[in-house]
Amino acid sequence: MKMYLLFFILLAFYGCDALPFNDESQGEVPLVIRSGESFGFCAGYCRHELELDGNTIRFKALPGAGGPQPAERFYEGEIDQELWNDLLKALDETTVRQLEDVIGCPDCADGGAEWIEIQDESGTKRVTFEYGKGPDEIKALVDQLRTVREEMKKQVGTSRQD
Repeated sequence: MKMYLLFFILLAFYGCDALPFNDESQGEVPLVIRSGESFGFCAGYCRHELELDGNTIRFKALPGAGGPQPAERFYEGEIDQELWNDLLKALDETTVRQLEDVIGCPDCADGGAEWIEIQDESGTKRVTFEYGKGPDEIKALVDQLRTVREEMKKQVGTSRQD
C-alpha cells in the first residue's frame, strides 16, 4: 500500500512539470479576438459567438431558452490571412481596453446585446453594448466582426434568410 502511495505522489509531483501551464518557455500568449451577439427573450438561435486567432476561425450558434430547442451549430476552419490582417488594422487594443465594460443598456427591452473581447498577454477585455450600436471608437472593428458573424451564420445555416 505504501508503495502505491509513493508512486502516486511521485507521479503527481513530476507529472505536473510536463503540463503546459507550467511551461514557462511557451512565450507570449497569442492574440485572440472574440465577438458575439445575444437576445434574451428569443426562440431559435439566439446567441452567436465568433473566435478568431492568427490561424483559426471558430463560430457557434446557440439556441435560446424559449420555444423549441434547435441543435447547436458549429464551424471551425482556417482563417483567411487577408481577413486577419484587416482585423489587426482595425484593432486598437489601447482604445478597446479604455472603453467601459458595458456601454448603454445591452439587451434591454429585447433589443439584443453585442460584445467584443480581446485576449493577449495583457489579459482579457470584453466590451458589451446594445445590438447594432457599437462604440464609435471601435466602429471599424465592430463592423468587420459583424460582417464575419453574418457570413458564418450563412455557413452554418442560421441566418435570418435560412
